[in-house]
Amino acid sequence: MGSALLPSFLRLVSIVSLVGLALAACNPIKREDPRLDFTKILPEELRAQQVERLDTDNDGHLEWVLFYQYDVIEGQTGRRFSPIAAVVYNADVPQGRKEPPVIYPYPLRPPDEDYLGENRCQVRMADAITTNDGPEVVVESIDANGLITDAAIFTWRVDEEAGAGSRGYKCLGFFRTRGQIGISTDLVVVQERTDERSQLAVRRVYRPQNGSYLDEHDQLRPPVESSVEFAFGKPKDVTNSPYPEKIVLAFYKDINTDAVLDYLSQAGRERLVRGKLDTGSPWPRSRIDKALVRELRYVPPIPGSSETGVSVRVSFKSTTGEESEVVELTWVLVREKGLWKMDRSYRPSKPAQESGGGEKK
Repeated sequence: MGSALLPSFLRLVSIVSLVGLALAACNPIKREDPRLDFTKILPEELRAQQVERLDTDNDGHLEWVLFYQYDVIEGQTGRRFSPIAAVVYNADVPQGRKEPPVIYPYPLRPPDEDYLGENRCQVRMADAITTNDGPEVVVESIDANGLITDAAIFTWRVDEEAGAGSRGYKCLGFFRTRGQIGISTDLVVVQERTDERSQLAVRRVYRPQNGSYLDEHDQLRPPVESSVEFAFGKPKDVTNSPYPEKIVLAFYKDINTDAVLDYLSQAGRERLVRGKLDTGSPWPRSRIDKALVRELRYVPPIPGSSETGVSVRVSFKSTTGEESEVVELTWVLVREKGLWKMDRSYRPSKPAQESGGGEKK
């Protein structure tokens, strides 16, 4: 009897074995990934974003730059605006010794421990300040429209005599705006949107001093140049704009070209030809390199009105490098064929009827 059941028993054992193998294939044993993954070492309060590999200290080896969110706001919208920080993990090896490295974290901290950005950040190496040795670490925060709204510049510093505690990344510049930021060699341009109808911005130009955009107190140095600009560029057909202040700004953007004639009334063009149109410049237009509108003031015209005023504070740079004083002017604009045109200008101490003292020939 026992021998008669043996084949059936063996078949049963085989079936059970096959089922076990199939279950094992569907549910493999989970093993921890032994490779370095810095996104998994953070505490629960911090939310990792991404890791980038760059040679951030110019030693010929790639470091790990980990971006993460802190003070996390829950919800889809909250996560988008949670502040972002970054830390560089460096494989430190004692010089001249063949030993396994120590992975050490070096934070990228802006002044006052500010955050680096919101939404998402990117990092790159760039020769941002040419007086320093090697390229700098440039961190930029990009908003939903693809504009850079936060930017920080860091460099690796080490004081061998002061010990390991002095090693780290020093911030050399930190910028934030509601407009956009552009970083190039020895130059940072920041555009700050203004809260008015004309889509204008205040453009500030910064240049480094003594190898940094920050002073000895880690405060941003004043800009070397500031002006009112179109936030996203001059409109294609700005002469058709319903906003007189846009006409005036476009006039000064094109001050050294024949395009200025398009912004003037018939009487304004005649004044320009006769040298009786006061633009504020001490030089003829042929000697003007550019105009800087420092301030622009206006009161929206009453609907149906045929005349309005726009006041500016403006300075000029000549083609030979000279810079004029800031001049205050009020422009009178009139409607011609349904379009706003610049007719005449006057200074605060002069009447509005005639604007003498125009371009010097």
